[in-house]
Amino acid sequence: MGSGFQCAKHPMENRLPALEPGIPITFIYGANSWIVREPGLWIVKKRRNGSTVNLHVIGGNGHHVYADKVNKFNKIVLGACMETDNRKSAAATARVGHHSPPNASAL
Repeated sequence: MGSGFQCAKHPMENRLPALEPGIPITFIYGANSWIVREPGLWIVKKRRNGSTVNLHVIGGNGHHVYADKVNKFNKIVLGACMETDNRKSAAATARVGHHSPPNASAL
């Protein structure tokens, strides 16, 4: 009989180096979820130093926040998407007027 401890088959932690540093990460947890949030957050923040890493804990529910607190969950997801879109827009605006000369293969 097992100890009841569960582990991910392919932990996200091992795949973090493959993500571009500019990609923000948002974690959403239920306050009463069985998932322990602190180690994952600190591991991600440490490995993605200088990147945006957000953590949201939604009170009054367990693990399935997307079903238990639909409106709060959707508000956080939409906020994360808008934040990313705003960053992309700001970066694109900063590049306007700064064109690189064509390279020889483009001629």
